[in-house]
Amino acid sequence: ANFLANIRQAIETPSTLRVIKSRMGLTPEQSVTRFVPTNAEADEINVSSLAALTGESKVFVANDKNPNKYNPSSSSWVEDTEYWDKNCLSPKRLELKVGARVICLKNICGNPFTNAFGSMLVNGDTGTVARFTDSQIVVSWDRFNGDEEGVSVTKFAQDDGSNWKTTKGCREQFPLKLAYAITIHKSQGMTIPSARIALGKAFAEGQIYVALSRVQTLEGLYIDSYSPQALKASVKALKFYNLPGNVTGQEAIAISYMDEIAQQPEEA
Repeated sequence: ANFLANIRQAIETPSTLRVIKSRMGLTPEQSVTRFVPTNAEADEINVSSLAALTGESKVFVANDKNPNKYNPSSSSWVEDTEYWDKNCLSPKRLELKVGARVICLKNICGNPFTNAFGSMLVNGDTGTVARFTDSQIVVSWDRFNGDEEGVSVTKFAQDDGSNWKTTKGCREQFPLKLAYAITIHKSQGMTIPSARIALGKAFAEGQIYVALSRVQTLEGLYIDSYSPQALKASVKALKFYNLPGNVTGQEAIAISYMDEIAQQPEEA
C-alpha cells in the first residue's frame, strides 16, 4: 500500500526503485497478461498469439444498440456509431480458439460456482478456453485451479451517469477478451492475479499507477522495463487533493510513504 501511494503521487525514492527493480528480469511460470500503452500494440500481440494456436477459430459479433447524441446545431438526434468501440471493454468482433487465453470483463453475479469456493467470476479473472457450446464459451479459470465454467452473452449498458442529451444504448456480447495483452487504460476497474508490464513505455500521467494497482500481489507483478521519466502523477489530481508529488531526491524522501533507510539512490 505504501509503495502504491508513492507511485500514485510519483514520489520516486530509493525504496520505490528497490521494489520496482525486485520485479524486473523475472520470467513467469505460465502465460500472464501483458499491459501495454496502446491499442495497436495490444492488438498485435493478441492477433499473433491467437494465430499461433492450432484449431478452428470461432467468431462472435456483438449486437449493438447505438446511443443517439443530440446535435444542437441541427436540433436533431444523431446515431453515435463509434460509441461502443470507444467506450466498451467488450470487442465488436471476438475471435477465439480452444486454448486461447481470455480475461473476464464483468462481475458475473447470479452465476455461482459449484466448487468448494462457492465464488463467482469477477472482472479481471483469467483463464483458458476449454470448449464452445451452442450458447456458452466454457473456460478453465485460473483462480479456481482450472475448474470450468461457461459464460453467456451479456449486456454492456451505458453508465447511468451518461449525459441527459444522450439516449441509452447497449452492446450484447460474451464478457470475454483475449488476455495476451490489454491496454493500461482498459485495465481500469479490473483486479488481475498477475501481469507483465513495460513501465518504460508509459506515456500518460498516472499510467504507471493504474497498471501497478491492477495486480493483486507483488509476487504477480513482472516488470519488463522502467524509466524514471515515465513516472508521472496527474498534476490536476494532485492539486485537487492538495497533495505533493512528481518529486525525486531528498524532497521525495522527505514525504515518502515508505521506510527510507538508504538516503542515497542505489547505483544503476
